[in-house]
Amino acid sequence: MSVWIVIVKIGMWLKNVVMLPANLAKVASINKDLELQQKLSETQQRLEEVEKRLADDAAIKAGRMFFFGNVFWAKNENDQIENSPYCPRCFELNGKAIHLITWHDYRFGDLAKCPECKVDEIQFRKPQ
Repeated sequence: MSVWIVIVKIGMWLKNVVMLPANLAKVASINKDLELQQKLSETQQRLEEVEKRLADDAAIKAGRMFFFGNVFWAKNENDQIENSPYCPRCFELNGKAIHLITWHDYRFGDLAKCPECKVDEIQFRKPQ
């Protein structure tokens, strides 16, 4: 191998060594951007939850909540009943409008469980 090739390779290696801090700074910047994007995403998710909670609270204050078939239901601005029921325990104890997780059981019909208070399964009926 000629001396010139060795010198060129050493020069390229030195250039890479010299550029290493700059490259590390770029990596750190990208990592920081990813962390900021993740925090932004989490903040947006929290904001959506707060907006939903505020909408539910507005429904409570507007008197659009009513009790039927063992659970609470809400009417929208067009006086139509929403598809998802609310937890009676959370609503009566804390004034919180918490949507129930619902499913249909072929033996017992429509059932629900609250993700907040973990109340036992509630058998409910949908209003007509």
